[in-house]
Amino acid sequence: MSKEIIIYYFCGMKKIGIEFQKHRDFGGIINATFSFIAQEFKLLIQAIIYFAGPFLLIGAVFLGKGQMNYFSNLETINSLNNSNSNLNTTTIILFVGVFFLLLGVSAIITVINSYISVYTKKVRGNFNIDDIWKEFRKNYFKILGANILLNIALLLIAVISIFLASIPAIYIGVSVSFIFIIQVIEKKTFIEAFSRSFFLIKKKWFMMFGLLMLTMLVIYFISMLASFPLGLIMGFSQDFSPNEGFDIWSIVILVYTILSTMFYYSLFGILQIIIAFQYYNMIEQKEYPGLLKKINEINSGQ
Repeated sequence: MSKEIIIYYFCGMKKIGIEFQKHRDFGGIINATFSFIAQEFKLLIQAIIYFAGPFLLIGAVFLGKGQMNYFSNLETINSLNNSNSNLNTTTIILFVGVFFLLLGVSAIITVINSYISVYTKKVRGNFNIDDIWKEFRKNYFKILGANILLNIALLLIAVISIFLASIPAIYIGVSVSFIFIIQVIEKKTFIEAFSRSFFLIKKKWFMMFGLLMLTMLVIYFISMLASFPLGLIMGFSQDFSPNEGFDIWSIVILVYTILSTMFYYSLFGILQIIIAFQYYNMIEQKEYPGLLKKINEINSGQ
């Protein structure tokens, strides 16, 4: 158990806050992330459900329905007699699902960074869901726009650099990891946040890459565990369910797909928290705001 978690549980749950503006090593960032999640779990989950949940639910429903169309009509899709209209309808359904999931992921990014913004301004326990909502409203559309621009840019770079194993896209993707939190905390424009993110991650790129890769591997592993029962259900339903119509297995698969999709995308909140701790870590290493604050406090107390 980390030192921060021990302090949290033995020094009073409601009064001890976690300091973001602090120099931490790789392990310290991981420990701080899970300490923060343990401390703020109830309100954090509430905020994610309220502000990102509707987008994720709609996206998951459309995505699940699109997948069910392929699954339920597998023989038709593979046959020469399959009509283009069925494929086009399924494609549209999947596109709508992906679009709402993009809205949902952007909402999760905004929720986490808005939550941290409020958390660092107010004392632990002195804010509620309304405070998070006020911050969320100010940030959502600029985060959504930045997310769309960033995804398009990285996709184009990845395609252009395909013969270089998309290494330039990976390098840039890691280097701009701080864009969203900079937009929320420092109120920068997209271009300003883009440039500042490069500056903060400079000379610490491999540490950032390691943090992102470790987090993505954890998310992938958890999602694989969550999807394993779905594979069993699909295998069972193929053996025992009718070939046509919506039977009980189709409903079970649809519901499970919706729930697992929402769960998977919610896990990206962990990634945003890790990015936030690393952001403050880089700020502290390069600009020393925490140290300067403590020096000023000492001087003012004399």
